[in-house]
Amino acid sequence: MERDPNDPVKISFNVKDEAMEPWFDKRIAELDEYDPGFYCQMQSWVNGVLYTLNTTHRHLEHEEFKKFMFQVKLKLGEDVKIR
Repeated sequence: MERDPNDPVKISFNVKDEAMEPWFDKRIAELDEYDPGFYCQMQSWVNGVLYTLNTTHRHLEHEEFKKFMFQVKLKLGEDVKIR
């Protein structure tokens, strides 16, 4: 089944290391400039910061998003939840 390019996508991941938060904030700001419908929500928890990103399927297929997702998986050492 093919997805509609305008379908919403929610990406969430937890950053447990405070030292990595500035890198995530910088990269997310860059993605925000590229995608006008991009939205990021951050919630602080005892075990780190939960990042929730909202975008569309079309933007998720762009090279910058693919690069970002790959870097997130490397930095966190775990998969990212995409719904």
